[in-house]
Amino acid sequence: HIWDQSKTKIIHSIAYNSEIYDILIFKNFIIIIFQFNASFFDIHLNFIKQLNDISHCKLIYYNITHEVFYYINQDNYIVCLNMKHLTTVTISYFRTSLQILAVNLDNTFLAVCDDKAYYIDVINLQTNTVCKSFKRGITSSEIINLDFSKDNSFLIAQNTKGTLHLF
Repeated sequence: HIWDQSKTKIIHSIAYNSEIYDILIFKNFIIIIFQFNASFFDIHLNFIKQLNDISHCKLIYYNITHEVFYYINQDNYIVCLNMKHLTTVTISYFRTSLQILAVNLDNTFLAVCDDKAYYIDVINLQTNTVCKSFKRGITSSEIINLDFSKDNSFLIAQNTKGTLHLF
C-alpha cells in the first residue's frame, strides 16, 4: 500500500504473489525487487519495465545520481539499465559467480567480487573492461559492503568476519 500522510489514506495498492525483498522509491520511479526479478513503475505507479533475469536480489546496485540500475543476470552478465532512457548495456564478465557489486559516484567504475571473495575486480564502464584486479585473501569470505571512496582513490571491502580491506 502507498499511504498519503496529507490525506491520511491509502492512495494506491499493488499485490504480488511472491515475497518482496525490497522497495526502492526514488524521485521519478519505484522499483519493487523480488528474489529473481524486479518491477519498475513511475511515481504514479504506471508500469514501466519488468526484469525477469536477475540472478539474485543481493546482486543489484542503483546509482541514484546517474539513474542507472545495475544487476547480474542469470547468465552471469552485468547489465546496466539506464532509467532515463530505458536502455541497457550488457557487460561480459569472466568470473563464474559473483556475490556483490558497487559503482563509484561518477559512474565510471564498477567493482565486483567473486562468490568466494578471493578477487575484487574494477571494471571501467567507458570501455567495459577490467582495469584493476585485487586479491583479497586465501580463505573464502562473504563481503557485506563494497564501496569506492569519494575521490575514487580507494576501494573498501568489509566481510562478515569484521575485516575491512582497503585497496
